[in-house]
Order: sequence, then C-alpha cells, then structure tokens
Amino acid sequence: MRVDFSSGDSLEDDTCLALSRSEIRKLFRFLESHLKKEAEWGIALERLGVESVGSVQVHVCDDLDMRAIQKQYRKLDRTTDVLSFPSIEIPGISTQYSCVPRAERSWGQLVLSHEAVERGAKRARRKLSEEYLEVLIHGFLHLLGFDHVIGAGVSRQHAKRMKALQAQLLTGYLKGLS
Repeated sequence: MRVDFSSGDSLEDDTCLALSRSEIRKLFRFLESHLKKEAEWGIALERLGVESVGSVQVHVCDDLDMRAIQKQYRKLDRTTDVLSFPSIEIPGISTQYSCVPRAERSWGQLVLSHEAVERGAKRARRKLSEEYLEVLIHGFLHLLGFDHVIGAGVSRQHAKRMKALQAQLLTGYLKGLS
C-alpha cells in the first residue's frame, strides 16, 4: 500500500514525525496484512466497488489547523489528535473508482495534529513514536468503517471491538519490531 505524506505550513515535513516514512509504510503494510481477514475490510472494498485499494494519505498539521478542520467538518471548536476522512463516505465513489488506476485508489486521508499527539504521549507516559503508531492505527480503523462513539448505529459491542482490535494491532506491531 502506498502512503502519501504532507504537512502543514508551520511544520517541517519530516521533523515533526517521530517515525520515518519507511516506518509508517511498514505499519500500513502490517495493518493491511492483519486486517484483510476482518469483515470491515471486505465491506469497505464492496462499498468502494473495488477489489483492492492502493493508498492512504497522511497529513500532519498543528493544533491551529486541526481545530479549523475539526470546526469545518465536525462542527466542533477544539483540536483532536486524528481525523479520518474515509473514501467510503464519499457519495458515488464506487462509480468513480472504476476508471481510477488501482495504485491511485485511496482508503482516504488521515489528518494528525502533531501537538495533540505529543500531549497524548506525555499523558500516556510513552514514547512519541508509540503514540504516533496508535493514532495512525486508530485513524486507519476509522477509514475502514470502525467506530467507537456509541450511538447513531454504533453499539457498545462494536466500540469495544474497535478498541480491542486497536490494542491488539499496536501490541502485535511493537512485538514485531523487537
């Protein structure tokens, strides 16, 4: 899976991430291999009208930009660590994807606030790189259609499943590094 990167104007392109681009690509290959067996993977591909997806976009910004994005798209006037913009939520995407080359088909975009991720790492008393891994996993699960906010079609069981899968993926990935 291809990972496309970008960063906000106030951040230097690679210095804000505690992970290298190759480490992030490795994480997404790991996620792909471990999530293909999940029902949500197949459902998302079906909703996109494709057999495979070739990429995901990752954008890192600061709290100010994240707050503006969150306000525009979620009507919440505060920052957060990650926002996910899944392709499966774009009306008519399945008909558009039929003419898009496989390598250009995208799961969607993840937007991360570097400052919020730093605060999360301090709160959790863990390395910044591990916090980035967890936030990227969390965001990618949202791209596939997982959710943890109970209500509006999301059951307590579904929310627990996402949380457990997120923890399992993080633990599995970190074990693979050692």
